[in-house]
Amino acid sequence: DVIIIIVCCVFSILIIFMLRLKESTTKYLSDISKETRQQKFVTEIAKLGIDSALSWTSFSISPDAACYLINKVRTKRPLVVIECGSGDSTVIIASGLKKNGKGKIISFEHDKLWAKKSESMIKNLGLQDYCKVVYAPLEQITVDGDNWLWYSNFENKIKDEKIDMLFIDGPPKKEDGDSPRYPAVPICFSRFNDGAIVILDDAKRIAEKSYVYSWKKKYNLTGDIRLQYERGLGVLKFEK
Repeated sequence: DVIIIIVCCVFSILIIFMLRLKESTTKYLSDISKETRQQKFVTEIAKLGIDSALSWTSFSISPDAACYLINKVRTKRPLVVIECGSGDSTVIIASGLKKNGKGKIISFEHDKLWAKKSESMIKNLGLQDYCKVVYAPLEQITVDGDNWLWYSNFENKIKDEKIDMLFIDGPPKKEDGDSPRYPAVPICFSRFNDGAIVILDDAKRIAEKSYVYSWKKKYNLTGDIRLQYERGLGVLKFEK
C-alpha cells in the first residue's frame, strides 16, 4: 500500500509538472508568434523613415495598431485630428499628415516630461507644421453625470475645431481603478464633422469595452471593437 501511494504521488507530481511545462511552452510560443507578427508591422512603419524616433514601449501604441492608424490617416486624409495621450502615435499621425500635404493634429498630454519628449520628437522630424502638443494636467470634471479626471482646458483648446478623427490613448489607466477615457467622445461629439472616425486603443480592457458600447448607444455612433489587434481597437464612425 505504501508503494502504491508513493507511485501515485510520483505520477501526480509528474502530471502537474507536465501540465505546467505545457502551459509555459504554449505561452512562450504564443509570445514568439506575437512578437514575429508585430515585427512585420514595425518593418512597415520603418518605411515612413521615422522608426528611429519611436520608442515602442509597453505604454506606446502597438505596431499593428500603428499601421492601422497610419493607413487610416493616409486614406481618410483628415484635416483635424484630436489625440488624447501623446507619444509614438503622435509622430505616426503627424507623419501621415505630412505625406498627405495637409492637416493638423492637436495632441493632449497630462505628463509634462512626456509632453516635452513628444514635442522634441516632432521638432527633430520637422513635423511642427502638422502637430501641436498641448500640456494639460488632469483635473476633475463631470461628464454624463459621473466625475472623471480629464485634460485641463480641453474644451477651450478645441472649441473652434471641426474634428475629422479622434484618437484616444489617454489618460492612462489608474493603478487602483478604471481608465478615465470616457469623456473624449461626449466632449468632442458636437465638433465632429460628418464621417468623423473615433479610434480607441486598449479596447480589450473591460472599461474601454464598456465605453465603446456606451458611445454607440448615447451618441449614435456605428462600429465595433477589432479584437485582432494586440490590445484591441475600438473603431467608430459618426454620420449625420
